[in-house]
Amino acid sequence: MRRIVQLIITLLLLTSCEYKKVTEQQSNTLKQSDSNSKKTAIVVPESMYKIISEKKNVRLNKCNIEVELKEKISEEELTALANKIRETRKSYDKLWIFYNLSGMTSGLGAWATTHFTPDLKVEILGMTASTDKKLSSIKVDGEIIGKWKDSRPYANCLLVIYKKSMKIFMKEIFSDGSSSKQEFIKKKFKGKVRYEPKKNIENIYYLLENNGNLSMYGNNGKFGDALKAN
Repeated sequence: MRRIVQLIITLLLLTSCEYKKVTEQQSNTLKQSDSNSKKTAIVVPESMYKIISEKKNVRLNKCNIEVELKEKISEEELTALANKIRETRKSYDKLWIFYNLSGMTSGLGAWATTHFTPDLKVEILGMTASTDKKLSSIKVDGEIIGKWKDSRPYANCLLVIYKKSMKIFMKEIFSDGSSSKQEFIKKKFKGKVRYEPKKNIENIYYLLENNGNLSMYGNNGKFGDALKAN
């Protein structure tokens, strides 16, 4: 009987030690997880963006905000920034946030959106930074005059104007690797350089602005911007 009691006590001690060990491991895991969470918290510095317009619709309990970004950011950063803006505007059922890049004309389509309706939906409509890098590495057979990134939603292409055999061409290089090109002519227009297709069936032209960007024009006026690329 005495031996059985000793055995039970030994088993209880072993069980207690094992429980303590498992509890300590779980506690350490939670601490490590919390520490990693704090380390990976995403913060977009205020120097990287600015709110340039805010339009409220009381009847629809909706607010539209336009933000200008200094440079392209990731989907995770857009999510963090959207939640930050939402914090001070929780009273709206719908909070729609539109993001333009520096040099883009307001009202011609956003580079990205983060819309609360009321759940958050993040969409990058233009080219990402990784796509920029991929397209910029593609070589062109000719003397490059300039490269521009088409900022219109879903355009996802790089515009390259180059000279070959005394002729000027524009090549559009798309994110899927495909491309198209056509011959262009160069003109002077209101003190600026204007490029247009030699066979200008659609009556479009590209105007080189003082900041190095290309403005796109058609029969109905300006329809987009192409931002200068390195």
